[in-house]
Amino acid sequence: QDFFLSMKDEVVLEGLREAITNMAPFLTAAVGEDAMIHELSCIVSDKGSPRQCIHADTIYLPCPQYPDASMSPLYTFFIALQDIDDDMGHTTFLPQTHTE
Repeated sequence: QDFFLSMKDEVVLEGLREAITNMAPFLTAAVGEDAMIHELSCIVSDKGSPRQCIHADTIYLPCPQYPDASMSPLYTFFIALQDIDDDMGHTTFLPQTHTE
């Protein structure tokens, strides 16, 4: 299940601060200090849950609804909030599929 998180929640902010602090060197080099967070969400997957279908995390742009929109550069991060092992499955990345 995918849940959008409120960036006004103190627990969420605490986790976000920790993640940004740890990724600061990469983020600053990649997008500068004026970058913005577009979305913050979490996925809850219970033990034994079926794997997710292949899906896009973002829409392909430009598109008819947003002909002038751009998400360049856009980075998506997955941060595990629990220990992960091979029995829980893997994330499949399909590079360059956001361009076609």
